[in-house]
Amino acid sequence: MKTKFKLTAMQNLFKYICLLLLMVMTITATAQSKRAKTTATSGLLLRGTIRNYAGQPITISRCAGDTLVVVDSTRTNEKGEFRFTADLSGFQNLTGLCKVKLADDQFFYLLCDGNPVEIKTVFEGSPFANIATDSLQVIVQANSPAGVKKIAEENRQLYRFQRLQQQLNVANYYLLPMMRMYPRVDKFHPQIEAEYLKRYEEMDQLVRQQIKTDPDGMATKISSAFYLPVNPDWKLRDPERDSIIAAHFFDRFNPADPFYLRSNVLPEKMNIYLALRAGAPDKYNQSVPDERLLSATASGFIEKTFKGTPVWNADDAFNFCLNYYLKKFNKEHREGAFLALYDSWFKTQEGDCGTNAADRFSWARQKAGVLRGVEIGSIAPDFALEENGMKLSSITDDHILLIFWASWCTHCQKEMPEIKVLLDSSGLKITTIAVSIDTDATAWENFVKNNGLTSWIHSSELKGWKGNAPKLYNVYATPTMLLLDKEKRILAKPDDVEQLKQALNQLKIKN
Repeated sequence: MKTKFKLTAMQNLFKYICLLLLMVMTITATAQSKRAKTTATSGLLLRGTIRNYAGQPITISRCAGDTLVVVDSTRTNEKGEFRFTADLSGFQNLTGLCKVKLADDQFFYLLCDGNPVEIKTVFEGSPFANIATDSLQVIVQANSPAGVKKIAEENRQLYRFQRLQQQLNVANYYLLPMMRMYPRVDKFHPQIEAEYLKRYEEMDQLVRQQIKTDPDGMATKISSAFYLPVNPDWKLRDPERDSIIAAHFFDRFNPADPFYLRSNVLPEKMNIYLALRAGAPDKYNQSVPDERLLSATASGFIEKTFKGTPVWNADDAFNFCLNYYLKKFNKEHREGAFLALYDSWFKTQEGDCGTNAADRFSWARQKAGVLRGVEIGSIAPDFALEENGMKLSSITDDHILLIFWASWCTHCQKEMPEIKVLLDSSGLKITTIAVSIDTDATAWENFVKNNGLTSWIHSSELKGWKGNAPKLYNVYATPTMLLLDKEKRILAKPDDVEQLKQALNQLKIKN
């Protein structure tokens, strides 16, 4: 009995030791698993799988208004898998809208807030559809942290909005014209109208639900920006519909919200607002932008971001919107709209020379100065005539036609001889100064001789567009003409030979 008891006690002790070892091993394995999981997701920003896209490039950029700032790039592995981690300097404090670009102009957008996101999608090069966005799915595990679930839901809401927005675009571009052209008495017409209205109702329900459940969410701000709180009657003419939409443009959209500077929403909304407000229809009912309306409309948008006192170098919506509209008008050569907008916001104060190099708007101040020098009614800027040792101011004739041209310009090749014929037959005494923006002296001189233009005063710096005179006169196209009087005041800026003829006829009437 004693021996049996001893064996049983030894067996029990052995069992306890084994059980203890098993518990230690289990705890250790669990801890290692947690550490491995933490390491796998530590610093992770985005990972995913792209079907049909093995070993291919992928780039992520952050949206900053009208600019895309590249943050990082990588390649997928043989399974189409990729990952971006947040341990790079470009990912620090990355919050807002990002664009993930694939090959063949395929891409998708991603909302970021520092929490990792996992996606899967399909690559299929197509000039007609963005398959990467259309097929995109956000993956989230049931045991994921609350922050991961939150950003996953944000992105799901964004993609729901994008898909409904795509359907709305189809409704506006195709169903709306169909309703207007299709006979209303036909039984098919109510089906078109029902589908058209259904798409607006689906978007309305989505946005209202987003506002209710997550009013400050990034996805909600994007969808609210493009949401139409009213859908004007399709039977109204487009100008009437546009005016109604414009009247409700800011009902749900606050352009001063700092989030929009971390997205690409503002530029698109600014362009849409211009199209709604500033397009006066012509006789063919086509929108023709009016420069006075363009400036007034731009100011109306900017006022929504203005907080009372401008801080010219602040990174805020006011500075962005003002700078964007000025750059847009400058790029599109809408000088009248540029100057009107400039004058609306840049009130020169005593002691302000407008020469602060650190001011982000110094370029606009310089541009306005140039434009004011070449407005009708202004005194033309003086400059040296390179080949003659004279200046424009030294010519004392009653009228001067100043032409900027180039021998390689096809319009000039046609119009320069026509201008010569028109001037010779006008009966007016006009001195013509032809300023060439050529860089080839031989080509310039041969054109002058071969086309009988030697009686004109000719000048060229042979620097092309980089010459001082083209910059001084804000020349962006050739030929550019200015008709001056004896005091060098600009009387007209004809765009072509026909307009020059009209300007000369006005001179005859006055004389």
